[in-house]
Amino acid sequence: MAQHDLIDQRPGAAGHPLEQLRDLVHSLEDLVGLDAHALSSAELTEGIGLVEQAGRRLAHIESSLIGAVESSGTWSLDGHRTLATWLRARTSASKAATAVTVRNSRGLRHHLPHAAKSLAAGRIGADHVSVLTRHVLSNPHLVDLVADPETETMLVAHAEQHDASNFDIIVRRWATQADPAAADRAWQDPTRREHLAISPTMGGWHLVGWLDEASGHVVRTAMDAIAGSQRQAGDGLTIAERRAGALVTASHKMLTDGSVTPNARIRPHITITATLETVRAIIEASEHPLTGPDAHGNDTPSDASTAHGGQTFGTGDASAQPALPDLSTWAPGDDHQIGTGLDYQVLKGIEPATFSDRSPLSPKMLARFLCDSEWARVIFGPESTVLDVGRAQRIHPANMVRAVIARDQHCQYPGCQSPPEYGEIHHALQWFTHSGPTDVEHGILLCYHHHTYVHKHDITITSVGGEWIFTRPSGEPITPRVPHTWTPDPSPNTQPNETPLDQDDPGNRSGDNSAHSDVTDGRDEPEGPGEPTEW
Repeated sequence: MAQHDLIDQRPGAAGHPLEQLRDLVHSLEDLVGLDAHALSSAELTEGIGLVEQAGRRLAHIESSLIGAVESSGTWSLDGHRTLATWLRARTSASKAATAVTVRNSRGLRHHLPHAAKSLAAGRIGADHVSVLTRHVLSNPHLVDLVADPETETMLVAHAEQHDASNFDIIVRRWATQADPAAADRAWQDPTRREHLAISPTMGGWHLVGWLDEASGHVVRTAMDAIAGSQRQAGDGLTIAERRAGALVTASHKMLTDGSVTPNARIRPHITITATLETVRAIIEASEHPLTGPDAHGNDTPSDASTAHGGQTFGTGDASAQPALPDLSTWAPGDDHQIGTGLDYQVLKGIEPATFSDRSPLSPKMLARFLCDSEWARVIFGPESTVLDVGRAQRIHPANMVRAVIARDQHCQYPGCQSPPEYGEIHHALQWFTHSGPTDVEHGILLCYHHHTYVHKHDITITSVGGEWIFTRPSGEPITPRVPHTWTPDPSPNTQPNETPLDQDDPGNRSGDNSAHSDVTDGRDEPEGPGEPTEW
């Protein structure tokens, strides 16, 4: 029986094939309402196998129907340009799915008779057929090889013994051995087709792309290495979430160290624009550097303002926080806090800061960038005429950054050992207006991921007696006190976080959606008039 014959020619067979298909659909309608939870484990397993077998045979029938439509040419009568577009109009399937279905139908009909029989018998699935049509039928030399029944039978036998993913590897290895020159061409061509699209979407950015095998291994290895160096027990992040954070970290580092276009007058950076009123409001809404959320005259932290939904921001439980001196009498060496909570009452009606594409930043996102970015003043006149451009500067100048790095040596978030090149300085914004010149003690070295994390989750960092205390909004300390000064690693090759990347720990989830804010690396940048407002 040819693989495209639909009518069962066995004695006793009755009925038109379409009538049989209608009966099958009606039978399936009766099954749709089954209570799968009422079945035993053995019955569930058998049921899944039966559905798979039915799906394989239906894939064979669909392939036969599509082949007959193509042979008759009826698909073009409605004005469709290709068989695939005709099929997509009939099935509402995606463009990619219909292209694969048409390719498989042609391959089974013209080149793969043994695979067609195996599909009809339910011994292989449509995914196995897709592997053959994708890797074999695109190469004329391999098409000639599978024309030999022994070669095709050998490949089909492997398909019957392996799942589609392993079968894909087997076929690619066979194809490379059979036609090494074509394998090189296949490697060279995809290199030119590598692509990465990064598009803004609702609330974030969407990434989609394709890399060849060599490039994919390089990128994944690099991302896993960065993610592994920042991994800590209990972070609760999945592999995909760690790799996303690693991509952001690598991008931060590239922009920070100036390795790309090092001789450019203005090196790559992101630009954030905010009015003076917005900057003043975000500073005013920030936690007081000594008394946490009590930044507006309240007697105790328990009188703090609340964030959206009534959740108290800042340090939370006052009893969990040590007593701190009055701001007016603070001196270097005294205790202090670096908080991240915001009083949203202060920020209501305030124009948000924007990225260069005019998309707005949330208040916490802006506060995160204000910590360790370059500030440049631009004064506009009527009709947006630029009247004056100030020199870009940071809260922490280069010499203070070097001092903070020398003191902290790595990210100070509990359990994190990320080196300074993956970090930046976290700072209490209230010191910028209430305490005059910035002191080294006002900053702490955090990696990009944890700098974003403490801003997102209202983590308060308290310096008491030369030790850091990281505290959640509830007042719960994240870890015991951590000294400012850490003993250097015994060897530069020591990896502090040895837990395998693919072993996830339970805990609070967090992601790093941060973008770049130029982290000082000890070098002063040449500036000049006419540069954009940036930090």
